[in-house]
Amino acid sequence: MKTRLLNSKSAKKIPFEKLLSLKLLVGAVAACTVLPYQVYAAPTGGTVVGGTGSINQTGNLTSVTQTSDRLSLRWNKFNVNSNERVEFVQPTASSIVLNRILDSNASQIAGRIDANGRVILMNPNGVIFNGTAVVNVGGLIASGLNIESSDFMNGDLVFSEVLNSSGLVRNKGLITASTGGNVALLGKNVINSGLISADLGHVALASGAEAVVTFDADGLIGVRIDRETLTSELAAEVNNYGVQNSGTVIANIEY
Repeated sequence: MKTRLLNSKSAKKIPFEKLLSLKLLVGAVAACTVLPYQVYAAPTGGTVVGGTGSINQTGNLTSVTQTSDRLSLRWNKFNVNSNERVEFVQPTASSIVLNRILDSNASQIAGRIDANGRVILMNPNGVIFNGTAVVNVGGLIASGLNIESSDFMNGDLVFSEVLNSSGLVRNKGLITASTGGNVALLGKNVINSGLISADLGHVALASGAEAVVTFDADGLIGVRIDRETLTSELAAEVNNYGVQNSGTVIANIEY
């Protein structure tokens, strides 16, 4: 099994556009503030801002057809009710789509998300997978940290905090990556009490002000940490940044 629980705190507050260093703590760290639970309707205000693709909504189904290897989308809201489904149809398993969600509230995922490739859900005000959420994708990055569309389109997966945002990522549902795929939950606070499965892949839970995500030659995910955080330093800041895993993480690796 390869599972990483990462944690950090910021040294000082700086403007939204700048990056802060992410510090590391291996292990589960006690928790953080939990946002109130609300469920809204299907994703709204979807626009293609990079790459090529289309968005179609019929009834309870939102379908995104991606025709370029990288696709950047901007959404006003991205919520999935328990009776709703979002499907990403992508060219290959290594194709990747960025969903930048510009909502003043956390995104609430209570239904299904399916994809044959890699999906990024980014909302600095929170990404919450409810207990009824079912996610089946080639790979998933759910982020409470911001990434710019221009950086993404250039191949740079650099995530940084937005000041005065919750940055919370919480999973109570079922998240499954395809064989050899990856799951990363990135945010100021990260909580997993559900099931995350990435057979023959990697799972990373990381909290802090900055994360840089990379993929190796085999497509396995890595989260680069700028410098290590001492346990004693983190203890005083546990309410600001933290990782908590009380759920199940499966990432079996063959040797």
